[in-house]
Amino acid sequence: MADEQADPYTEAIRRGFNFAHQIGSGCRPVHFLVGIAEGDGPAARSLRTDADPSLRTVVAATGDTDAAGYLHMQAQETATSFAAALGQPPSPGHLLVALIDQGTAEVVGALLQAGLDPQRVRRTALIAIGAAPDEPPLRLPAVTPA
Repeated sequence: MADEQADPYTEAIRRGFNFAHQIGSGCRPVHFLVGIAEGDGPAARSLRTDADPSLRTVVAATGDTDAAGYLHMQAQETATSFAAALGQPPSPGHLLVALIDQGTAEVVGALLQAGLDPQRVRRTALIAIGAAPDEPPLRLPAVTPA
């Protein structure tokens, strides 16, 4: 059976998990930034910069921390809920907004270290998905640590 090409949202998540695996880490929200950045489309472009170090390098340097790995599920749930509220299929842009609104120190720190302004990236992602650029922060569902 041929492997069908998944949608951009699923591919971004898959790339995030693959990247985490490549660097010997469990997947965390910060890895999804690389998954999004290494795709196509406006969300990916908003994460590209000529700054040194690159986002990939910054995230790889975070190593495997004891950070709550379950937070990637919270970000995914928030992204799919946000997309549904807009009547859209989930996209890397929805995931990017969810990651920024989740506000983990790892995600915000990685963006800043890579020379990216989290609020500018958020506005760009919101505009790309057709949402208001001043959309209030997304409400994230409560999570129960494993």
